[in-house]
Parts: sequence; C-alpha cells; structure tokens
Amino acid sequence: MRVKIGIIGAGSAVFSMRLVADICKTPELSGSVISLMDIDEERLNAVHLLADKIVGEFGSDIKFEKTTNLEEVIKDADFIINTAMVGGMNI
Repeated sequence: MRVKIGIIGAGSAVFSMRLVADICKTPELSGSVISLMDIDEERLNAVHLLADKIVGEFGSDIKFEKTTNLEEVIKDADFIINTAMVGGMNI
C-alpha cells in the first residue's frame, strides 16, 4: 500500500529516526513516501541524510522528500505525524 506520511517537526533526529526505523520495518508501507518538514533547514537536511542511510540499511522501498513549508507536507498526505515542540523553538 503506497501512502504519503508527513512528519512535521522532523528536525528532531532521535524521534524522527525511530519513526523512520519503524516505518522501514513495516512491509505494508513499502513504496511509501515520507515527507519530512521542519522550519530549521539545517536540522531537516541532517535528518533527511540519516533517514536515507537507515532505509539503505533496512533495504526498504521508502522514498523521502523534505520541505520547510507546512502546506507542502500536508498536501496529498494520507497521514500527518506532528512531532513539533510545543511553543516552538527560538531560532
């Protein structure tokens, strides 16, 4: 089943990587797209790189996209996971 899952606040590497690993372990999500979104582009880029490595290690068929735009991550998403910190960050 191909789905699009959006992760808002994906710059939190520890939480996001656990989610990515869980998704990789779920055969029913093979072929899915994970849209990573965060307002901190540097953290977002780091998580995107790590996510690609995890997928490679698991040999999963999961694709990633990244964005700093909230509307983009929500568009056409089947599921949204909000990991953003309450109150936001001081950046």
